[in-house]
Amino acid sequence: MTFIQSDKKSFIQYALFIIIGALIIVSFALIFLYNHSVDLEHSVSRAGADLQKLQTQTAELQDKIFTLSSDANLQKLSEERHFVKDKQPRYLEVDSQPALANSVLLP
Repeated sequence: MTFIQSDKKSFIQYALFIIIGALIIVSFALIFLYNHSVDLEHSVSRAGADLQKLQTQTAELQDKIFTLSSDANLQKLSEERHFVKDKQPRYLEVDSQPALANSVLLP
């Protein structure tokens, strides 16, 4: 008895080929996503370290500013520039009405 087989591939072979192809594509996609997430995690770590460094520099600058604007340093600066402390200062006074309201003529 002779069996005649055609060159046609069965549905199972096509399905198996599609499933294997899909698995290969999905595995490459998962590897790409994992690499991307690891790179993102490293970037976040570096940004956190940079932020900590900036906070430290800000604190140092604020300390320098507070040191320079202390009473002792301001008095020393005023003595170097020959400033005189006014015992009864007169301040500039401003009218309660704005200047523009005084100049507008009403009909």
